[in-house]
Amino acid sequence: MAQKRNPQRDEAKQMWLESGKQIKLAEIAAKLETLPSTIRKWKSQDRWDDETNESAPNDKGSAPLRHASMKGNKNATGNKGGKGAPLGNDYAKGNAGGGAPPRNENAVKTGEYQTIMWGYLSDEEIALFQSIPDDPLVQITATIKELEIRKYRMAGLLDKAKKELTPSQKKTLKQLQEVPYIQDVKGTKVRVSREELSIVEEREESVDIFNRILSIEDALTRVTNQLVKAIKQKSDLELASARKKLIQTQTDVNKEKLYRPSTVEDEKVENKAPPDMTQLSIEELRNLASINKLS
Repeated sequence: MAQKRNPQRDEAKQMWLESGKQIKLAEIAAKLETLPSTIRKWKSQDRWDDETNESAPNDKGSAPLRHASMKGNKNATGNKGGKGAPLGNDYAKGNAGGGAPPRNENAVKTGEYQTIMWGYLSDEEIALFQSIPDDPLVQITATIKELEIRKYRMAGLLDKAKKELTPSQKKTLKQLQEVPYIQDVKGTKVRVSREELSIVEEREESVDIFNRILSIEDALTRVTNQLVKAIKQKSDLELASARKKLIQTQTDVNKEKLYRPSTVEDEKVENKAPPDMTQLSIEELRNLASINKLS
């Protein structure tokens, strides 16, 4: 809980203002029976020097007065009211709402996290979307190919960024300055001046594009990880598909056995323990499925 404001704080300030800011702080301290250092602290925190005799006490507890800027500052010197761009400029030509146009890619840097929404797809992208097959194995194969292309493009961006890496870049600062010159006025040489854009400073500074290179490398690493996961997912889908075909083949064989007379050989086959399909490879599952179809 905030400490309650000392009522003597406003009383001391009022005494100082009523004296025309002439009374000594030690005299105020003596009248209020407090320490001169306390009065000096109040004067500093409440900014007595910025107040007039008509100023009202600060009603914000013990918080000091705050102003938008310090007294006497010249932060806005030369600012004539913020009239905006020069007359006749075409800076915002064609911009109806102040924002970037639809489907713009101003914020696209690596392209890794670009948002894909149906309402913002181009006609070519809509046609591509509708042509994508529903087969998960076909989709994952297409994803692998797309990731390979993405890797290739990002590697190109990385090479380009590394080639643009230079040790330094020259910067030139120019300003309008009055340049004196001699002009002939009615046969008399007169010294006059005119405003010209002149170089006032030249310096070389290092151009740091390491952050861009590092961001592309990080994105490339993430895309590579996605590619590895996609390849593993494709392998798992192929294995699951082979197992499904084998189970379907075995089911068909068992159905046929139900509708034909039982023989000794059939009983031997039925009593034989089935192989553990979870331990078989894709090639072994395919071979086993083809054998069952032939039988």
